[in-house]
Amino acid sequence: MKIEFVVPGQPKGKGTHRTVKGHAYADPATRAYERTVGTCARIAMGPARPLEGPVSLQIDAVATPPESWSKKRRQRAASGFEYPTVKPDLSNVIKAVEDGCKGITWLDDKQVVELTSGKRYGYQACVFVQITTMADQAPEAKAVIEKAIAA
Repeated sequence: MKIEFVVPGQPKGKGTHRTVKGHAYADPATRAYERTVGTCARIAMGPARPLEGPVSLQIDAVATPPESWSKKRRQRAASGFEYPTVKPDLSNVIKAVEDGCKGITWLDDKQVVELTSGKRYGYQACVFVQITTMADQAPEAKAVIEKAIAA
């Protein structure tokens, strides 16, 4: 089974927990973004139940170039000649997506056994998410992986 969806808006990373008077709580912006991811995932899943077993996750985070840049530089960045090396960290975007999908596309993010991700500039800010059950991976890819493991 393959599930694909797009989370609109600038990619957001998972924030750190805050502690006040000994009580830890999640950053409100992080919770809101994870809810947005969950809503997009729920729409993509339709009536299907969360996946069981190992899954492959692909995440492409697309940010718009800063408005302060010249039009020419913005166009070059959106065309792939420049990459975003600013916050959010790609690893934090991945964690926010994984946590937002928990209980919706899969039971737990520990099911993710393969991960492909990237961060780039584009004309429309969003996060592309693709989840594939490992049982649906091409037999050729499995053969390559098994050969590499055996070596």
